[in-house]
Amino acid sequence: MKKVKIAIVGLGTIGSGVLNLILKEKELIKQKQSVDIEIKYAIDKDESKLANITTPEIIKTKDYKLAINDKEVDIIIELAGGTNFAFTLIKEALENEKNVVTANKALLAEKGLELFKLAENQNK
Repeated sequence: MKKVKIAIVGLGTIGSGVLNLILKEKELIKQKQSVDIEIKYAIDKDESKLANITTPEIIKTKDYKLAINDKEVDIIIELAGGTNFAFTLIKEALENEKNVVTANKALLAEKGLELFKLAENQNK
């Protein structure tokens, strides 16, 4: 069974929803897809959002670079929104050979071509 470690960056409405959905459906995903997903990091600049996470195995931090530099992390899920920070995050993640998931339409409209080229060069 494949083990995948992820980091979720941005714990607003969407980010916390994704985090809770993954935790809730972890066993079903494992059973149906043969993938064991582990949320290793939950990252947000707002400490009150981090305080809402009660799962002790998840590392709660304001420092996204911990996840980007962690060799165990396979996927960075960007749910922070905006374009400047999101671009920096995704660019650094790709440069560190991480797979990236984002639903950030504004970022993709502004910088998508640049990010897709970088991802292609990194085979991500």
